[in-house]
Amino acid sequence: MRTWARYALLFLGVFVYGWLFLRDFSGDSTRDESPISFSEGSQYEEVLLQMEGPSECAMHSCFDYTKCSSKLKVFVYPDIEELPPSEVYRKILTAIRESQYFVSDPKDACLYIISVDTIDRDKISENYVQDVDRYISNLPAEVWNDGLNHIIFNLYHGTFPDYSDHNLGFATKKAMIARASPSLQNYRFDFDISFPLFHKEHPLRSAIECTVANSQLFQIVSVFIFHFTIFHFQQDVSFKTHDQYIVSFKGKRYVYGIGSETRDSLHHLHNGETVAMAHQDARCESDNEAYDKYAKVLASHLLYFSSCSTLFDIHVAYRWDYEMMMVNSTFCLTPRGRRLGSFRFLEALRLGCIPVVLSDDWVLPFDEIIDWSTAAVIVPEDNVLLVPDILHTYSPESIFQMKQRGFFIYYRYFSSVEKIAMTALEIVWERIRLSEGLARKNWNHLQYPDTSIVSHEATVIIKAAEKSSSRLQKAVTTVAALDGLSQVCFLALAELCSISSI
Repeated sequence: MRTWARYALLFLGVFVYGWLFLRDFSGDSTRDESPISFSEGSQYEEVLLQMEGPSECAMHSCFDYTKCSSKLKVFVYPDIEELPPSEVYRKILTAIRESQYFVSDPKDACLYIISVDTIDRDKISENYVQDVDRYISNLPAEVWNDGLNHIIFNLYHGTFPDYSDHNLGFATKKAMIARASPSLQNYRFDFDISFPLFHKEHPLRSAIECTVANSQLFQIVSVFIFHFTIFHFQQDVSFKTHDQYIVSFKGKRYVYGIGSETRDSLHHLHNGETVAMAHQDARCESDNEAYDKYAKVLASHLLYFSSCSTLFDIHVAYRWDYEMMMVNSTFCLTPRGRRLGSFRFLEALRLGCIPVVLSDDWVLPFDEIIDWSTAAVIVPEDNVLLVPDILHTYSPESIFQMKQRGFFIYYRYFSSVEKIAMTALEIVWERIRLSEGLARKNWNHLQYPDTSIVSHEATVIIKAAEKSSSRLQKAVTTVAALDGLSQVCFLALAELCSISSI
């Protein structure tokens, strides 16, 4: 009896202690003094949500239209000496400061851009800026005004393991967020801006923008390049037979964590003939060897993969180049990574490959103004194994139109940091115009330039890594035969330009 009583008393003590502990853990008395744990689930998410700007923000509630008159004017806060921006943010700020929209007096501005770098909000990144709230609190209160009419730029949100997109680590208040990889759940439509994800090496301006200062010359060159590109596409409408692969992918094969389910399924698509998948895989050393060493597969050689992608009958000749795979593919897989967005999306457009998006709930870049259904294929992640069958349903005519559209969209809106930044600003200006009852701009119109300009003497720009080579000489000979050509401009490494008459 005594033994039973002792056990009962012990059980009761444990129960009471556990109840008190849980009550204290879930209470509010000590939460402000305790560090936030990444394992606290919903409570952690609640704290993060409280740090964000108002989720109900919209243009009518968090934007002051009275600041905006007949012209868009943008003020960029002065740089903070102790806080130099990252290369990406420096390019964005430079593009805006050197644009026609920039004003030096905040009183004249309609939009405001903070100089505090908010591009990378991954806490383990070297570009992560601590205490953003403190820097913002030092801004003139009458200008910051709780973030009203401000745009905050961000490419990377969240950190390991969940890479949450509902928090940037500071209070954004009433500011709009131009964010890469936004999800449908946390994106504030007609207020935030879905921003593209691009590498830090992305040019501030394209080679032509840097070199051709004269507006008339720029117009002539732009027209020529446009027609030359369309002409090039029209030479072979049957892209499925022209390209080596109908679809390809080269990248990491995640074996665990967020984004791994889709990535881990891609190797099942590989057939070595029309579908090429090359992976980095922590489990399969042979995958890594193929990824790093093996490249060009000759027409008489195929890649055969077993369950662990063991290679048989392979011609070891060249490195399987990342961009060459895209160039030789009709479609390019752009699956989600740890975040929803992918660098491959813009890379595919740039290289004339149709992106195949495998990223549920991703709001595509500048989705507000671009009809992506005309230039990309969007496939639910659950249907990843059906991708080849889906792509085979596209006719050669549809493929031609999508490639043409993708090329147009990339060079109009994404080919440089300047174009990306200006498009973001112009989206806001479009909203302002719509609020005044003005007509919506046709952002998706594939406008062919006025061919009457062909009567002028044209200048051709050739970008070359080497000053002299047989391939360059062949290109010059071909171009020189064109009617109405007066000059050829060589861009060495996209920076220097020496013009010589033909």
